[in-house]
Amino acid sequence: AVVSTQSTGCVLLGISRIDTDKEIEWMTTKLTNLRIFDHPESGKPWDANVLQCKYSILIVSQFTLQCVLKGNKPDFHNAMRSEDSETMYNKFVEILRKKAGPDTLIQEGEFG
Repeated sequence: AVVSTQSTGCVLLGISRIDTDKEIEWMTTKLTNLRIFDHPESGKPWDANVLQCKYSILIVSQFTLQCVLKGNKPDFHNAMRSEDSETMYNKFVEILRKKAGPDTLIQEGEFG
């Protein structure tokens, strides 16, 4: 079943077991300020952030980003436990919504 759709881009969020509110704050600030898009007025590449371009943001929890390969076997011990990471994921989305403001659509994938 389709939970959310996105035509501009997607943020895959991997939360490690050592991440705290401080890292969530840093990640949301970085995400909203990162200049990776062409400027909507001048067209200058790498000169605008997601908010300046009025793009929506799709957030998808992705614990596999915390994977470490040990030989041929993936090790996910660096990923935060599911119960705790859902709380951190929800904090991330809440803070991002505050920073992005009411004019930016924040969509979520399904956690779990």
